[in-house]
Amino acid sequence: MKDDVTSPSRLSRSAQLNRMMRLRLLLAALGLLSLASLAASDPVELSGRYEYRTDAESLNIIGDAVCFFPDPASISKVPRSPPPKRTLWFCFSATPHALAALAIPATPSRCGYTGAGRVIVRNYKPYLGEGDGHDVADLVRVISSVPATALVAACTSAQENNIGTAPIAEAKLTPVRAGLRGVWKVTGLSSRAPGGEWAALPVNGSLYIFTEKHYSYMFATGIGPRRLFSGDPNKPSDVEKIGAYDSFVAASGTYLLSGSTLTLTALLHKNPNEMTGDKLMYTIELGDNSLQMTIVNPPFSPGRERRTVLTRVE
Repeated sequence: MKDDVTSPSRLSRSAQLNRMMRLRLLLAALGLLSLASLAASDPVELSGRYEYRTDAESLNIIGDAVCFFPDPASISKVPRSPPPKRTLWFCFSATPHALAALAIPATPSRCGYTGAGRVIVRNYKPYLGEGDGHDVADLVRVISSVPATALVAACTSAQENNIGTAPIAEAKLTPVRAGLRGVWKVTGLSSRAPGGEWAALPVNGSLYIFTEKHYSYMFATGIGPRRLFSGDPNKPSDVEKIGAYDSFVAASGTYLLSGSTLTLTALLHKNPNEMTGDKLMYTIELGDNSLQMTIVNPPFSPGRERRTVLTRVE
């Protein structure tokens, strides 16, 4: 005779199977958690930009902390899961240690300081809650760093504007973004190894355009005018095509400006490999008619820093 599905033996076997299944799931979950914890505790070398903000709004939201913004080449090394729904950044757990290791000046600054460098971190702890929390990691040591410079046009206090926190962010960004809008040309270009001396690079014809949300630029490389095709301009030889391709750089896309950080996301690019959604993060210094953009370890110059100086055309 077949067992009754309600018999004690059948219920016992079913309960045992359910307990075994739950135990296996629990062990798997614990195993995954252990692997994630181990990965987060391992030392990781990152390159990017650091900021130490001292304005009232930043101190209220972030606190007295030195924070780090990994460059695109380093983001994949950060032991964080799931990925954040914003630009990836974190703060060092011990502020006095970070200030000393990065040689951030003790001289007070209205907005704070920024610089770039390569660091080793461990014990990465992602913030998974809602609100204004942030990721944290221990700074093991600084491999190399660019001397810190004062943040420019990066903060506006509530007391000065007599407005609340939400309008502050808009008030902080709008004047800088308005100053960025327009047409620019390259008047200076230089490169260096981290912490080394800047070496000038050739400057050729160029044009940069910034609107409210978009950017577009094109510039010729090398010295002198671009070489013309010898025959029919619509039927260049393969050698001429290669020469024309190598003689200019062009890109268009969207940008985000937050304080002194300019983030470019290409929608179109001469190099199709730079149309994958990866972002270029520059530290900028904006004057009335000048714009200085510095980037660390860009994909077009790995392991180096590139500085571009623009002068307003209109």
